[in-house]
Amino acid sequence: MSDLAYTFPVTVDPNDVMIDFILGLEIPGLTAANVSIDLPETSLMDRLPYVLVGHWGGESDRFGMRPDVDLSVFDNRYPKARDLARLIEARLLGYPFRVSSGGRSVLVDKVEAPVPTVEVEWQKDSTIRRFQGTYSLSIRR
Repeated sequence: MSDLAYTFPVTVDPNDVMIDFILGLEIPGLTAANVSIDLPETSLMDRLPYVLVGHWGGESDRFGMRPDVDLSVFDNRYPKARDLARLIEARLLGYPFRVSSGGRSVLVDKVEAPVPTVEVEWQKDSTIRRFQGTYSLSIRR
């Protein structure tokens, strides 16, 4: 066995990167209690606005990752949900950015939206509105 230990690249959680990015936007009314990878166990209505983050696929190699992440934005009025979803999408698709996530500085140098923000039915006869988009990130390790 060699004295040289192979070091594996440290990975970051794409969900954490997205949550930290969204919270870094400092949107009034949007706190850590309103952005998560899980729906609240209590009434969603009590937590609006709410952003649900879900990493579901993508690619990874030694130098970076290209995760696919869904964002669902919930609110009780159409314009509020739409405007919040569009704001987050506009910031994501803007200039490359750094996010402090998991104790590291992470560079997100490109974001694409294969499925831009669109309204998606949440529950029949619900007053809650949902806008969802799918984003492919390019993250350097």
